[in-house]
Amino acid sequence: MKLRTIHIYGFGKFENKTFENFSPNLQVIYGDNEAGKSTIMSFIRCMLFGFPTKGQSEYRYVPKTHSKYGGKLIVELEDGEIIQIERTYGKATGDVTVQFSDGTIGGEETLGELLGGLDRQTFQNIFSCDLTGLQNLENINEEMLNRYLFEAGTTGGSGLSHVEQELDKKLSELFKPSGRKPTLNQQLFELEKVKERLEDWKQKNETYNNLLGQKGKIKLELEELYTDKKNYEAEKHLLEKKKQLLPLVNEQKSLEHQLKELPSYAPFPEDGVQRLEKWKSQIVLLKGEWNELKNRCSNIDREIEDLDLNENLLNNGGKVEALKERESMVQNKKEALRSYKTEINTLEEKINRSIGKLGEEWSEEDLLETDTSFAAKEQLKELLSSKVKLEQRKEFLDHSLMKAREELEEAEQEGNQLREDLLSDQEYSEKEEAVQKWDSVKNREERIHVLTREIQLEELNRSSGGKKESSFLPMYLLIGFGVISISFLFLSGEWIFAAVTMFLLVLGSLLFYKASQQNPSVDSGADLKALDRKREELTRLKSIHHKDEDNLEQDARNALYLLELHEKASFQYGHAKERIKRLARNYDQEAEKYDEWEIEYHTNENKLMAWIHSYRFPVSFPSASLIEGFELIERAKEEIKQRDHMIKKAGVLEEYLAKEENELKELCDQFAIVYRGTDVSLAMLWQKYQGELDKRKQLEYLSERRRDVMESLGTVEQKISTCQSAIEELLDEAACSDEDSFRLKGNTREGAIKLQQQLTLIKHQMRMSGYSGEFIKSIASSENQTQQEIDLQVANVKTKLTQLTEREKEMNRLAAENNHKMESLLEGENYVDALHEYHQSQSRFQQGAYEWAVYAVAKDMLGRAKSNYQQERLPIVLEKAEEYFSYITEGKYTRLYQPAGDRGFTIERMDGIVFSPKELSRGTREQLYLSIRLALAGSFSKKYPILLDDLLVNFDRLRSSQTRRLIQKVSEEHQVLFFTCHPYNLDSFEKEELLHLV
Repeated sequence: MKLRTIHIYGFGKFENKTFENFSPNLQVIYGDNEAGKSTIMSFIRCMLFGFPTKGQSEYRYVPKTHSKYGGKLIVELEDGEIIQIERTYGKATGDVTVQFSDGTIGGEETLGELLGGLDRQTFQNIFSCDLTGLQNLENINEEMLNRYLFEAGTTGGSGLSHVEQELDKKLSELFKPSGRKPTLNQQLFELEKVKERLEDWKQKNETYNNLLGQKGKIKLELEELYTDKKNYEAEKHLLEKKKQLLPLVNEQKSLEHQLKELPSYAPFPEDGVQRLEKWKSQIVLLKGEWNELKNRCSNIDREIEDLDLNENLLNNGGKVEALKERESMVQNKKEALRSYKTEINTLEEKINRSIGKLGEEWSEEDLLETDTSFAAKEQLKELLSSKVKLEQRKEFLDHSLMKAREELEEAEQEGNQLREDLLSDQEYSEKEEAVQKWDSVKNREERIHVLTREIQLEELNRSSGGKKESSFLPMYLLIGFGVISISFLFLSGEWIFAAVTMFLLVLGSLLFYKASQQNPSVDSGADLKALDRKREELTRLKSIHHKDEDNLEQDARNALYLLELHEKASFQYGHAKERIKRLARNYDQEAEKYDEWEIEYHTNENKLMAWIHSYRFPVSFPSASLIEGFELIERAKEEIKQRDHMIKKAGVLEEYLAKEENELKELCDQFAIVYRGTDVSLAMLWQKYQGELDKRKQLEYLSERRRDVMESLGTVEQKISTCQSAIEELLDEAACSDEDSFRLKGNTREGAIKLQQQLTLIKHQMRMSGYSGEFIKSIASSENQTQQEIDLQVANVKTKLTQLTEREKEMNRLAAENNHKMESLLEGENYVDALHEYHQSQSRFQQGAYEWAVYAVAKDMLGRAKSNYQQERLPIVLEKAEEYFSYITEGKYTRLYQPAGDRGFTIERMDGIVFSPKELSRGTREQLYLSIRLALAGSFSKKYPILLDDLLVNFDRLRSSQTRRLIQKVSEEHQVLFFTCHPYNLDSFEKEELLHLV
């Protein structure tokens, strides 16, 4: 996987920022402090593994300006396919979208598959490396290293590590030898408790059988008590019914006796008395109404005689109404005439004021003849607008020219200051010479050490193996190295390279053997001469000693520091010179713009003067007032036209109003009304006309009322006759001669009806009481029994019932107590339930034990697979880390031994002395851990980008150079993003590999 493009929507300081065309091998990202290097590293991690949640300690880089949170990566997969990974703000770690080149869309699960199960922690520990991360590797032990290797070499390795942790967790949750909370521990404890409850149930069964016998006896006695209570309740109910019916029976006898004593009241019409009274009342009301109508008719006749109509005025009503209808229009025209005259005066004043502002030489004729066309006005506006813009532009050019001059002077001062900070050529040569002297001393010491080892080894071989065996030593070394290389290639899966290497090894061995057999004496002589030359060189090197050799190392370190400062200052001075050139060009450009402005300004002024002469404007007019004067002439011309139009309209209105006034005067003379102006005279005429109209309406109204009253009188007389006939029919129907005898007979009938109604109600109550007719007759025919006697019988029955109830309560209490004892024995479960629960507990325990055994076997199998894999991969990774570390230190450290248990790495120097990482210098320790990280990264089955952030801070000049070359070598297999803020680190890289953050 290789990064091609980074597009940040909003993350930390970056908003809508894109970094494109990343190198597929090595991409160097250079920037000062706070330029955003760490932000870009965190952005890459967040896009791949999600945003940190609020509960995590890692900084989330949320934008401060509320822009969209997130971004996207465009990456190239190992098969060359280009995909897009986009992550934006959402739930938990954000919403991620993976888009493939064919348009397929995936999510978080798809991204996890692309990463091969790699998690954030492993990526940060191996592929994302900064100075703090290097120092943290000091605590790595055998278990941690094995976990990294397992995750590196297997697809989904981090998932298998998680599975191993889950297996340990499941086993602990199921069983612990001395635990109480695990499932199997609890089930075993529960099984023992159920067994104890089975023993208790044997004793409870005997007690339960005794209680069951007592329950039967109590039940028989309760049944007898229930029968006795039922009989007494029936007797009590019968007495209460008799007590309830006795008052009704006595009332019935009394009503029947009263009916027999009443006189005869038949025949008599239904509701006869009420009907008689109704007709009598209606006759009284109708007679009063007749008198009222008679008086009303007389009053109407008098009102008609008092009316006096003017028929002549009514006949001319059309003319009066026409004048009245036009009254509002006449008023409007009068108001309009007054408004016109006022507007005419106002316009006259405005015209005079405009002429006064323009000057005494102007007249109305001059104003009307002046050209105020749209084209003339637009031309003037354009000229004046150009003048204003040119004046504003002058202010901007003055400011820009001054600013450019100030920036140029400031840059020149800064460049002079930086030039003073540079080393002179002599000083620079002296510092380089000090570094070269120390390098020569180090090289001489290393050469002495190498020669000593080679001489000792050759002397040992010659003394132990003889001349013939020593001649075969190079061949043995070649064969050993070849076997190791072939094994490594086979383990790495490089079958073709392994076969080629094996062929070359066999061929080289045969050729070497043949050559050694042909010239054995010559080879032996050559070896002796070579050994002598090495001894001479060793003697010569030991004889060389610099007089200040003890101080050379400190001088070299000081010189390196000053050279680095010189390189940084030189880099900054180069930028300063470029900036001075750029600012000088900018100043010249601003001066040219100022010259161009002067030409444009004078051209526009000439055009403005030509316009003033062309349109007869005074030359003395200020240019700022030209538009105002032009608009003043426009308004004056418009006001003159409006005034003339108003005068014409006022003449038409005056003619119309004179005609209306003459017509009104004629009508006033005809009906004897004194003319007092149009408004007053029309009001008086209209008032008189309305009065005559009201009189005519009143006459019509009174005539209609008189006809209605006469019709009502006839109707009332007919109703009175009808009521009198109805009264005579009632008397005949009751066989009575007068109204008094009719009323007496009617009252007797009403009394009989009331008694019968009461008797019917009592009988209905007795029927509705629910008692049978025979029972009611028996009470009526029995001897008279008082209420007190019945109450005494009821009290005796209640006493018996109370005694039976108390006995029943006592027996129920005994029964409840007995039932409670039985229920307590049966509470919760019975013997069968306890036995069933015991078998269930046994079954659950056996299932849990089987599950525990499955997890234990799975953990053992996973551990064996992991151990076998680590035994194969760990030596390869350590060999690669040893190679990297030896390369960085230029062979000073030759061996790297793996951690064992809690013990960390150990390192062997070229002289055979072994060190722990803590015994090394800080820079050397960081070089060791960088080598381990790069070796681990190379061992992963998938190639992820490696992020390195300013790792060379504590490295000296030589090892920094070696490390940069190593990074370039690693980038041939992995894409490497190298972040730095030090300009001297850029010398070893190509410009195409550099991205400069500003």
